Amino acid sequence: MEINDLFNQFLFHCKCIDVRGHAYWSQNTESRFHQTTETTKFQKSAAAMLYWPVFIMSICSLTTGAISSVMSQYSKNLTWPQHFKIGLLAPWNASFDDYSALTSASAVSIAIEAIQKDPTLSDKMVFSVVTKDSGCLSKKAAGNAVKLFIEDNIDVFIGPPCSTACRPAAELASYWNKPIISWVATDPDFNDRKTFSTLGRILGPFSKMGSFMLEVFKQYNWKRVVVISSNYFVWSDAGRAIRMVFEQNNVTIAYSSDFDRLPPTSYITRVLLKAKEEGRIIILVVPKEDRRRFMLRAHDLGMTKGEFVFYTIELLPDENVLNPEDVWAGNDERDRQAMQAFQAVFHVTLAALSNSEVNEFRKEVARRMRLPPWNEYVSKYVDVWEMLDFPMGDKYSPFLYDAIRLYAISLNETIVKGMDFRSGEDIQANMKAKVFDGMTGRIVLDDIADREPDYWITDMSPNGTFIRIAEVLNGDLGERVSY
Repeated sequence: MEINDLFNQFLFHCKCIDVRGHAYWSQNTESRFHQTTETTKFQKSAAAMLYWPVFIMSICSLTTGAISSVMSQYSKNLTWPQHFKIGLLAPWNASFDDYSALTSASAVSIAIEAIQKDPTLSDKMVFSVVTKDSGCLSKKAAGNAVKLFIEDNIDVFIGPPCSTACRPAAELASYWNKPIISWVATDPDFNDRKTFSTLGRILGPFSKMGSFMLEVFKQYNWKRVVVISSNYFVWSDAGRAIRMVFEQNNVTIAYSSDFDRLPPTSYITRVLLKAKEEGRIIILVVPKEDRRRFMLRAHDLGMTKGEFVFYTIELLPDENVLNPEDVWAGNDERDRQAMQAFQAVFHVTLAALSNSEVNEFRKEVARRMRLPPWNEYVSKYVDVWEMLDFPMGDKYSPFLYDAIRLYAISLNETIVKGMDFRSGEDIQANMKAKVFDGMTGRIVLDDIADREPDYWITDMSPNGTFIRIAEVLNGDLGERVSY
């Protein structure tokens, strides 16, 4: 039957309205339209134009209903439990000791075991894991993401942890409509969920830290800032994010500079002299080894006597109390000056993970890396077993555990709601505004499935340690609670 015939039959059963607003029912069973003496060709055309959208919507409604019926029947005919394959993309390289698969991958196995024992989650889910090396390279990550998708037929991507590698993997996952969860990637560009439509993040992006710093500035009514940042790994993400938030909220960036790793002293001197001219509030988004060099040079230039305020940024500390070695000490002849210099510093960090449960978990991660299947991957990627001689999993391994748990919770909800549990967009929709307790504490996700992190501001105590002087935690609905 042609579409015009369908349309005519549709109109035959509809209540028609002529252009003057007179309603009538078609009674002519021999023709598809009953034309009154008052109905002109123009009126017929107008009526047709009026009802085409209704016709199309009706057909769409019928089609949607048919699809829903088929999906419902399909779901009923499935054999449960269903098997879900996790594809872990991570650097199998000892140089990435903060979030290498060598020091964290077994967190996936521990998480799967906990999920299978969790009575709040459906018994319709069974999990397995395969892994490939992403390095911290976009090309390698893209190539191995394709292999995981085509050769291993995975259901979810976990990782990569570094933003450079995560970007192509997340774009491909979005194209394939596969969910992807990174446990570290912090690039503010990932906020674009039109491009990265199936992505969730369990650590929290640096744009959140930028928003936190903005709150500090509002508290003191500061309107002008100097930002100095490193281009090394996550520090690059942090610097970009903080600048972006300030620019979007009318805080003047009086001077900005970024550098590659281990800049020469001449660069540090030049940048600090320029900062001295342009502002009084200086944010250093740099690794520990550069942080100390900048502050010692600032001390030499007379910038640590109270006229300038320095904020230094740390992503994730190891302990609740930051020892001198964690912040400023270098165990050399300049430690006394370094301690004096850092009295001008407020050190901003994510809330540390240092309770006994986390510590025991990290020990278990290290133990499991020596057992199947992970020891097989280790032998594949590492020549010398002694490279894996570590007592604890890395400090991001608890976040990897929670990434797996987030997938399981969101997948479970997708199944319970009768949605498409193979659809990345459906699963990501069920990550949004999620609240649950994980290995890394209370996890609150926002409306694009990014975590709302907890932050600390620390200051130097008389003995040289940095202790918490303020913290901002997130309530169940994402409200910030300051202490």
